[in-house]
Order: sequence, then structure tokens, then C-alpha cells
Amino acid sequence: MMMLSIRYLFCAIILCSGILILVYLLNLTADTKHHEQRTMHHLDALKMTKAVPLGQNQLKHSEPRLFVENEHEEITIAIVICGDVLQQGFSLIKSAIIFQQKHVLKFVIFTEENLIQSIEEKLSDWQVLKNHSFSFEILNLQFPKNREKEWKTLFKKCASQRLFFADILPHIEVLLYMDADSLFLGPVYDVWSHF
Repeated sequence: MMMLSIRYLFCAIILCSGILILVYLLNLTADTKHHEQRTMHHLDALKMTKAVPLGQNQLKHSEPRLFVENEHEEITIAIVICGDVLQQGFSLIKSAIIFQQKHVLKFVIFTEENLIQSIEEKLSDWQVLKNHSFSFEILNLQFPKNREKEWKTLFKKCASQRLFFADILPHIEVLLYMDADSLFLGPVYDVWSHF
């Protein structure tokens, strides 16, 4: 009787896995069919939009950025990993890598000094597994010196770090900030293309 139950459980697991794979493949097919329509819709919606570059904290507008898909475009994702959210941060990065299609991903990770080495080791291992299809930059937390302790613990530990990205990352014009407890359930480009 016990053996029969295990057999049914195993069959159910295989059936569910097959259904999940089928749904994923159907979504990929639907995405490619509607990609051209979505691109045209985004272009129409963004014709009058101007991107404000990160960096100089000036109120200058750059040239309008029309989002025509470019497979060589680098998508930059910024994450703040502090305290006990290390595993959640890894899950976020993994989900972005799993759904990566043809765009190059770059992760900019702000973290505490004691977490830098473990993050660097883990991401270096993943880079080897994924044939260096993504890059990363790990930075120590940086807050204004005059009120560093206050900024660091303002809401949650390190939550205010994102307020200073423009000053800290002048070399990056556009990025997508993600909370460490988020996950991607599809290609990052689907989010990136909306902005």
C-alpha cells in the first residue's frame, strides 16, 4: 500500500513538472509572437518621454530614448544586500540570471564589508557556470559622512542607500533598482523596456 502511494506521488510530480515546462514554452512562443506589437506600442507611448540620467543630480534631460530592443544592451540592476537578506539577494540575482535571454546583465551590489567576500565568491562561481554572461560590481555601503549612522538605520537597515545612487554611480546612466526580497518571474528586459 505504501509503495503504491509513493508511485502515485512520483507520477504526480512528473506530471506537474511537465505541465510547468509546457506553460513556460507556451509563454515563450506567445512572447515572440506579440513582441513586435509590444515594441510598437512602447514606441508610441514613449515618443514624448525623455530619460533623466542618473549621475550629476542636475535637472537636464537627455535625448529621448526609444526602446528598440538591442540584444547587446546592458541591463544594470542595483541591489542593496544588508544584514540577514543575503540569501534573498542571491535568489533575486539567480532569478534574473535564469530568465536572462540575450541581453547582458550587470549587477551593482551595495553591501556591508563582512558580506563582500561571500557575495564575490558566489557570483564568481555562477559566472563560470553561465559562461560569463553577466557581470557584477560589489560596492561597500556609502552614506553622507555627516549623518552616516542616521541614514544607515533610517527605515530598515541600509534601506536609504538607494537615495544616493546618483552620487555614488556617476558612470551608470540608467539602472533598475530591485529590493533584495524581490524575484523575477520572466525576462528582466520585460521590466527594463517599460522605462
